Amino acid sequence: MSKTASLLVLDAHRSPLDILMTAAWVRRIHNPNHLIMPVAGYALYVPLMRSVIKYFQTKYNLELYPVYRQVESHPVNLLMHLLVAFYPSSLSTELRDQANRVYVERSLTDLREGNSVIVVSPYGSPILYGGKIKYGVRKMLELNPHTLITRSRFHPLKFSYLTYSQDYQASSPLLSQFTALN
Repeated sequence: MSKTASLLVLDAHRSPLDILMTAAWVRRIHNPNHLIMPVAGYALYVPLMRSVIKYFQTKYNLELYPVYRQVESHPVNLLMHLLVAFYPSSLSTELRDQANRVYVERSLTDLREGNSVIVVSPYGSPILYGGKIKYGVRKMLELNPHTLITRSRFHPLKFSYLTYSQDYQASSPLLSQFTALN
């Protein structure tokens, strides 16, 4: 990767592990100085999820930042209720908002400075796929960095994940671009 280029990777993130597999693919293909990713805050408190994330963080040298979504404050389904139940009682709304700001500012700074890759799910999670593009992602796109869209999928015959990618087209709806990725 050139020393002045940064890359924004918008991953479809349709299942829990796919975005981590995209990060592994980015590390192998682009080998950036910094590979920055948000991680759902609850994943750092659920023991099995935390173990998987720590494994990927160590193996692929990921710089992870916890992020918290509005939907977690008022869970709408049983799964979300179970996941946020792991949060410590000391995790206030102010701390969540501060963590989100730290991630967005770090990402914006690295996109401006170069030689970094930001891997992000534009919708925030598999549950929110196809909804509104998150504020932080919109701010990153405003910088007009080189942007790829990706989708990693498990291929049962090869018993591995395959990552599909293409350049992002700002003039075309993002959801239709994800749908076009095989």
